[in-house]
Amino acid sequence: MPTLFDPLRIGNIELDNRIIMAPMTRSRADDEGVQPEYAATYYAQRASAGLIITEATNVSPMAKGYIRTPGICTDAQIESWRSVTKSVHARGGKIFMQIFHTGRIALPDFLPGNAQPVAPSAVRANGQNYTDEGMKEFVTPREITREEIAQTVADFATATANAITAGFDGVELHSASGYLVQQFLTTNVNLRTDEYGGSIENRTRFLFAVLDAMVQAIGSQRVGVKFSPQIAFNDIEERDADAVELAFDMEAQRFFIEADHRREVPAAQDDMVDFRVLQHEQHAFAVRAVGEHNDLAVGRDAGRKDSFHAESAAAL
Repeated sequence: MPTLFDPLRIGNIELDNRIIMAPMTRSRADDEGVQPEYAATYYAQRASAGLIITEATNVSPMAKGYIRTPGICTDAQIESWRSVTKSVHARGGKIFMQIFHTGRIALPDFLPGNAQPVAPSAVRANGQNYTDEGMKEFVTPREITREEIAQTVADFATATANAITAGFDGVELHSASGYLVQQFLTTNVNLRTDEYGGSIENRTRFLFAVLDAMVQAIGSQRVGVKFSPQIAFNDIEERDADAVELAFDMEAQRFFIEADHRREVPAAQDDMVDFRVLQHEQHAFAVRAVGEHNDLAVGRDAGRKDSFHAESAAAL
């Protein structure tokens, strides 16, 4: 049986071990979303992990939901990340960038021209967000238009390509924690009546449009997704999470079909984290599932659950 310290192949990337450094917001960028020089030192110090997944990074100025978080949409931002990837690679490490859009969790304080944040529907999140002036209540977002949805999908594709330009080994989509992608999946934030709301097929449409765009940008071997059914963070409700999970399972096969050369990560605790690799011919796709539903198995057959557990939450 493989151990935590055995190598693991994900797509066309060979990891030295199965320890994955989870994304952790650092809030060390400047107000323009440019990383400081010492960010390269921070990540290089952790390069002995099999894979580093960076702090969540904004795909556009409208995506920013936290103070001093980095971006990947301007030349200066891309260049600041380049020193990070060079430093990690110099120590033999592998590194993915996690990208996201915070949607209704943003505050006007963080957005261009103090703009109103966007969400699937104009539903305010209960809670507060931190600013330099102290904690502030979330605001009521503006319902994102179809045209803005198309632009946001394009923003994800551009950010994905920019990450590779900056030297990253791959890109992970953050579709959890109550941010924009998960907001579309929910029953309490997505109240739309168009093709992006109502049925599960419609509510998952944005997620798969983004994944389509990312795969088109860099190929499936370097794309991953964080998916967290029933996570309640940022005032999220998913009353039909089981059905959404199944829809995710089935639709994911359109991208990546599970093959017999799946790789197992040793199990320790049932309430930890799943990590699976889906492969088909020359394509591969990594899924991290975090939350209450840790039996999610993409491409499962009837009555079969293939759970691939990391040994600790910190390892993923």
